[in-house]
Amino acid sequence: MAKRLRLERHPGHVALAGDHAQVESSSWRSVAAPLYLCSIAVLTIALLIFYPPHFDLGLQTILTVFLVAIFLIAMERPVHTAATMVAPLTAISAASVVAFGPWVIVLSVVAWLAVRFNINNGEERWRNILKPETIGQVCIAINVSYAALGLWHGVTYFQNLLPAFLHSVVTFVGVVIVGLGWQTVNNLFAYPWYFIKGHP
Repeated sequence: MAKRLRLERHPGHVALAGDHAQVESSSWRSVAAPLYLCSIAVLTIALLIFYPPHFDLGLQTILTVFLVAIFLIAMERPVHTAATMVAPLTAISAASVVAFGPWVIVLSVVAWLAVRFNINNGEERWRNILKPETIGQVCIAINVSYAALGLWHGVTYFQNLLPAFLHSVVTFVGVVIVGLGWQTVNNLFAYPWYFIKGHP
């Protein structure tokens, strides 16, 4: 009889232990997620304050940026395979850094807002835009854009030290470096968020 009671109690203890572990897991995630979003936002605000972007306000530049933004709004959609969306966006962003300078910040934000907007249908689209995750994504887009601009600044500095006949080669290699750097920095921001949320 005593043996039977021990066997009946055992599943209950296991279930309680499992529930307790699940609560602890959810607890640290619910604290870590807003802290991570706040830290990203603080970094973004600091960059904008201490390194304010200086936009080219020429009419031709503004019109071209507007057309690229319309293209991004029309084309960017959420996908199941990261490379399907990130790879073209990386190429467009790298080219935008070279062609438009700080306007890449605006274009990156527009692109990611388009992705967030198209995650759901109907009224859920607007609700999704207002989620904290959207703010985090916007901040990441701005931070990554600053990193790409910094890389391109380094490329142009190195380019000015070389003979003129090497400038085209350096520009080509520089665009590749900016693209790789853009995606690498984006991943560095994204991976901790996926870890906190328990996503693979």
